[in-house]
Amino acid sequence: MKLSISLIFALSYACLITSKIHNLNFNVSWVDTSPEGEYIKKQIGVNGQWPPPEIHVDKYDRIVLSVTNSLSPLDNPDQTEFANTSLHFHGLFHNITKVENEQSIQNDGPEMVTGYGIPYNETLVYNFTVDDQIGTYWYHAHTGAQYIDGLRAPLIVHDREKEKEWEITSDRVITVSEIYKKNYFNVIKKFLSRYNPTGAEPIPDGFLFNNGANGTIELDYNSKNLLRFINVGGFVSQFIYSPRLEFQVVEIDGVYVEPFTTNLFEIGTAQRVAVVVDGLSEEEFNKEINSGNYYEDQFPIYQIIAKSMLDVIPEGLELIKKHRFLFPGQDRNTQLKEPEQEIDSDELIFDDFEIKPLGSIKRYDEPDKQIELVVKMENLGDGVNYAFFNDITYTPPKIPTLYTVYSSPDEHIFNSEIYGSNTNAFVIKHNDVVEIVLNNDDDNKHNFHFHGHNFQIIERGEPDAGHYNSSESFDKEKKYKTDYPMIRDTVFVEANSYIVLRFVANNPGVWFFHCHIDFHLEQGLAAVFIEAPDLIKKYDKGISTSMKKIAEKHNYVLEGNAAGNSNDWLSLNGENIQSKPLPNGFTIKGYVALFISTFMCLYGVYSIIDFGLYVDNDENNEETKLHYSKMLTELESLVK
Repeated sequence: MKLSISLIFALSYACLITSKIHNLNFNVSWVDTSPEGEYIKKQIGVNGQWPPPEIHVDKYDRIVLSVTNSLSPLDNPDQTEFANTSLHFHGLFHNITKVENEQSIQNDGPEMVTGYGIPYNETLVYNFTVDDQIGTYWYHAHTGAQYIDGLRAPLIVHDREKEKEWEITSDRVITVSEIYKKNYFNVIKKFLSRYNPTGAEPIPDGFLFNNGANGTIELDYNSKNLLRFINVGGFVSQFIYSPRLEFQVVEIDGVYVEPFTTNLFEIGTAQRVAVVVDGLSEEEFNKEINSGNYYEDQFPIYQIIAKSMLDVIPEGLELIKKHRFLFPGQDRNTQLKEPEQEIDSDELIFDDFEIKPLGSIKRYDEPDKQIELVVKMENLGDGVNYAFFNDITYTPPKIPTLYTVYSSPDEHIFNSEIYGSNTNAFVIKHNDVVEIVLNNDDDNKHNFHFHGHNFQIIERGEPDAGHYNSSESFDKEKKYKTDYPMIRDTVFVEANSYIVLRFVANNPGVWFFHCHIDFHLEQGLAAVFIEAPDLIKKYDKGISTSMKKIAEKHNYVLEGNAAGNSNDWLSLNGENIQSKPLPNGFTIKGYVALFISTFMCLYGVYSIIDFGLYVDNDENNEETKLHYSKMLTELESLVK
């Protein structure tokens, strides 16, 4: 028998009686940091410190977090204007039908999806109760590509009973990421440019392990160590490899899994993997270090960068970072040895498809609604390379999509048109089983995240498998490789291939679905799912007091469709739309050729002037001729 929503509220309230309230105040500002110890970089810190603080709670605890935006151009000469900010609590559901909160869905955070960003010198309060979720999560900015500059940190929801069952003696978080010496707005400006017509992603300047260049994980004898790995980067997938000590994987993306042992796992952007590592007994330790193997007394752990995701690999860029487990009495200053054999990330395989969730969660029923999304990357008329779902690159509406739900008349609330023609908006009924068939027509793999839900991975094609075809390519046995598919909130789709995801629409809200390679999100690879909008209006408490104050001060529109029109809800005149397409017949190669030809023309004019200035000098004349001839030959070669 299904529980009524009112009964669920009552049961949830009973749990809240014993919960704690975490009152937090974050002042977000630029901070001088030196994560690699070689240079100073301004990153976004909290309360004058970087990295931002970890948040540790228990389920049913309440988080009341006041965020003040102090990102001033005066503190960073490269920032030319005041910047908004926001926070998203990655992996948390904010289910308004389970736990009654002062605020609700807007706590999810992505700017122009569930609310406006926080303007400079303003404060927004995030106020929510953690649902009955446990495990490894994180929070990060969800304004532009801001979090690649450091506004990100772990958020751990502890399961004290499970930690006791596992006999955990230490519980630690290890983050991995890339780092760019230039700030995000400079990186993005160069990336989203007509001068980058192929959409080549910016190559990182380095890679961090626990926010530094070199990491040490200290282990006691006879210990049980819970290590929570989070990829808080914005681009590159990474492998974690331990040749001597084994990982027992127990949790992925906040979902307990049937424990399995491995020396290697992959962790893409925004993914989390929690493992238990046993500390050796002192007797085992001494036996191991006297075994005469290659590593002697060292217990290395390697951070291996997925080089196939990089268009170029600059000389000096470390793709294998050496770190260590350290037992009592070992010298942390001893130089780590090289691996016994060369490690090639292109040959490493970790398949999360076969991982089974703990608790025998069966494959959801056949879908009530199927949504097909086709990924492609293409240039538009402004010369910029964009990312598309179904030929639409996500373009933010003029008012947040959640506010459109709040203010819409009942007769229009299930009409996807009011949410914008350029937002990839899909309206879903409550409790429908929804299947997302995602076909990737791009030559690169993508890493997709769904707000507000976990999903089952029903099927995933191998690289270059083409589009999904259930009726012709797969019989039922092959289509469903297991009755208990992997469940997580962030997953890869391979290049020129497909993935099939399935979830139950039991969490009313406005939920972002997007690629978590942050550059691809900036290119527009996103969609919005408006789930049970009638229940949002019924149970959500609406725009928070702190946001109303901000809106009044800054003249933000709080009602209307995607165009901000509340008089004619079906009129989208004036909405934000994507750039016009390229003229017929234009290709990326054509754009490159046009750019080079233009450059040749301009350089030719310069060379003629330069030649004229030196024409009276025979020596300089010959030198200029030779210079121009060499330049012309090189450019002609590039065009070809």
